[in-house]
Amino acid sequence: MREALQIVPFDPRWRAAFEIERARLADALGPLASSIDHHGSTSVPGLAAKPVIDIQISVRSLTPLTPYVAALARLDYVHQPHPDDAWCPYFRRPEAWPHTHHVHLVVSGGEPERRTIAFRDYLRDHLQAAREYEQLKCDLVRRYDAGEIESSDGYARAKTSLVMRLTDAALAAGYPHWAIDLPIVTPRLRLREFVTADFDAVHAFASDPDVTRHMFHGPRDEPDTGAYLRRTIAAQASRPRRVWELAIVQRSTDRLIGACDLTVEGNGEGDLGYILRRDAWDHGYATEAARAMVDAGFAQLRLDCIIATCEVGHPASARVLEKAGLRWVRTLERHREAQGRWWDLELFRVVRTERT
Repeated sequence: MREALQIVPFDPRWRAAFEIERARLADALGPLASSIDHHGSTSVPGLAAKPVIDIQISVRSLTPLTPYVAALARLDYVHQPHPDDAWCPYFRRPEAWPHTHHVHLVVSGGEPERRTIAFRDYLRDHLQAAREYEQLKCDLVRRYDAGEIESSDGYARAKTSLVMRLTDAALAAGYPHWAIDLPIVTPRLRLREFVTADFDAVHAFASDPDVTRHMFHGPRDEPDTGAYLRRTIAAQASRPRRVWELAIVQRSTDRLIGACDLTVEGNGEGDLGYILRRDAWDHGYATEAARAMVDAGFAQLRLDCIIATCEVGHPASARVLEKAGLRWVRTLERHREAQGRWWDLELFRVVRTERT
C-alpha cells in the first residue's frame, strides 16, 4: 500500500526534540563530533515540514567511517549507503519508515557544512523564501511514497533546483550566520546574555580600579557602565552577530562575577577577552570561562583562529590564556594608545588545527 509523505504544520516542540537528541549524540560520539546542528525544515520556525528531525554532525574527517557507524548504531541509527557517502554519509532512525531522525555527517569547515547552514539561516530570515519552499514541498509530497527509498530520493531531487537557488542567494548575502547556543554551561559557570537588570553587578567590577588596572577603558563611572551595558545588549540583535559579550554567572550562587567576550573578525579570527570581580580571582573561573569561549568559537562559530592580548607584566592573565590553550606569539610594543599612554601587549593565539 502506498504511503504518501506527510507535511505537517510547524511544531515548536521540534526544537526541544533536537536538543534532547543532540545531547544523546554528543554523549555517544564524544570528541568525534566537532559540532551538532539542527537543520532542515523542522529547524525553521513557522515552516511546515515532514515531522523528522534533521541533524548535521560536523567531524574532522569522514574516513574511516566505521567509528561513526558504530557510535550511531548504539543509538539505533542505521547507515544508509548513498552515492553522496564520500562527502555526506546519511543515517536514519529507526531503519523502517516512519523515521523520526535523520543524520548527515560532513567535514567541519567544508563546503557542504556551510551550504546546509546557509540555507537554514536564509529561510529563518526570509519569510517569502520559506513560503516558496513550503509550497513546493506541499506540491511534491503527494507524488512520492514515504516507504520507498527510491521515491524518497526522488522527492529530495525534485527540491534540488530551488534549494540550490536559495542557497546560492544565501551565500551571496553573507550567510551562514554562525551563532553560539546560549547559555554555555560549564561545571561551575553559566555564560549568558547580559540584561538591563545586570547594571549593579556589572558596575561593581567595572568601577573597581584594581579590576580595570590592565583594561584600556579604566574604571567606569555609572553613565559609562550604563552606556557599555546598552551597547552590549544592542549587539545581541545584530545579524550577522560579531560580538559575543557574555555575563559570567557562578552557578552555585547565581551571582554575576564577570564578563567574557569573543569578537569575530571578517577573516575567520576571533578576539578573546574576559574580566572578573576581585573576589572571584584565584579560583580558576577565568580559565574555565576562557576555555568555554574558545570551544564555542571553534565548534559553533567555525573560527579558524582565536587571539588574545594582555598587558606586558601581567603574568596572571598570561597564565589564564595559556591554560585556555593559547600560545604566546610575540610582544607588541606600543601597540595601542589608551588612557594617555602607549600599551605594550603580549599576543597569544590558537588555531583550529591545534585543537583537533
